[in-house]
Amino acid sequence: MRRKIGWFFVVVNLLLAANAAVFFLVVKKLDFVSWLAINSCTPSIVLFALGFFLDSPFLLGFSSAAMLFYGGGGLIVFRWSTSPADLVPQIGHLFMTAGAVYALISSIQRKAWKSAFGGLLLGAAVLILIVFPRQTRYQKAHPKLLELVGFRPKCSPR
Repeated sequence: MRRKIGWFFVVVNLLLAANAAVFFLVVKKLDFVSWLAINSCTPSIVLFALGFFLDSPFLLGFSSAAMLFYGGGGLIVFRWSTSPADLVPQIGHLFMTAGAVYALISSIQRKAWKSAFGGLLLGAAVLILIVFPRQTRYQKAHPKLLELVGFRPKCSPR
């Protein structure tokens, strides 16, 4: 049963990641680097799927750091409305968060918690020390990027 639940999260998250990639790369016509600076959800989902396919608690933990931050954080930062522009990303954020929680609980149940939490700690360190500073620098150097993709955090005035 645990494996079926995992497949569900992998398939749904990969479909939502593909949708996001099409939106940013095809609809919004972002180049690859700009896409990575704006959408870290898709690469973290790809790592999650890879960890699942390879049956690697370490990689599942590593990807969970980004999935929890971007998925859980996205639920808080981005708007909730009935508009597809707001609703579809939020559905993606829900499934990212649920997938990360599944990965960690599954690893604990399999008694692979040391490996999973080692991956989680390393993933958090990579986010804090490498990913966040690079994303911030890139977004500051390209201020129109957030506007182009329609980023409207809840706390910003309309």
